[in-house]
Amino acid sequence: MSGEKIIVCDDDNLILQFCATVLKRAGYEVTCANCGYEALRLTKDQEFDLLLIDYVLPDINGLETFEAIRTVRPDVVGTLMTGYGTLSTAINAINLGFKGFVTKPFTHEELLFAITRALDQNKLEKQVLAYKQASELKDRFITLISHELRTPLALILSSSNLLKNIRPQAADKDERRLLAIIGNESRRLNNIINDLILMTELNGSTEQGGHDPLDFRQITEEAVKSLQEAADERGITVSNVVPEGISTFYGQRPKIIKLMVNLLDNAIKFNRDGGEVTITAKKSNDLLQCELENTGLEIPDNITINDLFNPFNIAEDPLTKEKSGLGLGLSVCKRILDLHGGKIWAQRIPGKGSKFVFTLPQKSPDEPSDSESEKAPQ
Repeated sequence: MSGEKIIVCDDDNLILQFCATVLKRAGYEVTCANCGYEALRLTKDQEFDLLLIDYVLPDINGLETFEAIRTVRPDVVGTLMTGYGTLSTAINAINLGFKGFVTKPFTHEELLFAITRALDQNKLEKQVLAYKQASELKDRFITLISHELRTPLALILSSSNLLKNIRPQAADKDERRLLAIIGNESRRLNNIINDLILMTELNGSTEQGGHDPLDFRQITEEAVKSLQEAADERGITVSNVVPEGISTFYGQRPKIIKLMVNLLDNAIKFNRDGGEVTITAKKSNDLLQCELENTGLEIPDNITINDLFNPFNIAEDPLTKEKSGLGLGLSVCKRILDLHGGKIWAQRIPGKGSKFVFTLPQKSPDEPSDSESEKAPQ
């Protein structure tokens, strides 16, 4: 039994009786009205879920009645009955918010179908709206919390660096170890916060990348420099063999640097001590193709390649076997490339490690492309 409350409004008593009988048998609570003003009065006195109303009434027509009722009960669903259906009437009804239509004469099956469809559509629209509002609230919350965490975290980082510089020789082994832990964990938290903020921004963006010409070798050098200390701590060699002046490509510099930093950080983190990371790049028609080969740990067989780029897909730390971070790094990379018209994929290298490959357009988005974008292997 459905239990929704319905007003049926028509000046024909036979139609009123027919609709009331059919709808009551289906479990609806039904109240009848013979004119528009009576239907309006009823909605002022009590709540209803749906108005089933004839277009032609003796006082005001069905569209005018529904419009007046919506000022009092904005959530009421409208279904229009008419024997004089025209395209203009249908358009006007839809613009007013009607969810269903039924043309006279109609059977009880047609009536129930129109009512059920209208109520279901209204429920679905409410669910979509609620989801959208919840998503927007979540994004605002993440952004607010992330920004609030940045200030104390910056103070912790600067204080640990200051202590390290003040007592480089005087600090004993334990002090140096503790300062290193504070610095490393603070940087890790800072990266998580930056990924959260950037992912929130990227999810709300529809832009297709910037138009600034960028030098790819400079981008990779900057990324390597920012992570050199992390690589040195584990004896990992990072070889940047991207040729000088390989190409100019177009994009937003901060986002492309973030792309490279995340991929390189991933290659270092999921590597073995003393391992290697090699960065190469080449031209491919109107695309720039970059490869980061990690000679450390292979991608486990139980992980689907495509799942690597889903948000919150958290992998195990290769040393501790514990899961850490939020699993946003690679999903941020994919989103950046999506907005720049690029592609990214990963490959297993049996017995050696793994490789991450991505492409970026070399031409400005305003210029016509000479070829279709290269597709990632399945």
